[in-house]
Amino acid sequence: PVIVRPVADTFTWLIAPGSADGWDCAGVVVLRRGEAVAVPPAGWRAGEPHWLTAPAGSCLTDTALLRRALARVPGSGCAFPPVP
Repeated sequence: PVIVRPVADTFTWLIAPGSADGWDCAGVVVLRRGEAVAVPPAGWRAGEPHWLTAPAGSCLTDTALLRRALARVPGSGCAFPPVP
């Protein structure tokens, strides 16, 4: 599932708390406990914000898949801690 905010030109993936600790990628901001993110209703496909890819069951993105995708972005310079 992906939330998009066109006005801010941002994409948001929801992942399990703590699963991105130690990530270092250009242009990636990892929110910490206590920070807020606007989550639209599951049916919203337009507006600010809305779902680019709607949740199906869980709203969480598989952290391992997101990590692999980010590592492939040219120029991201992503560095990740070892996977336990």
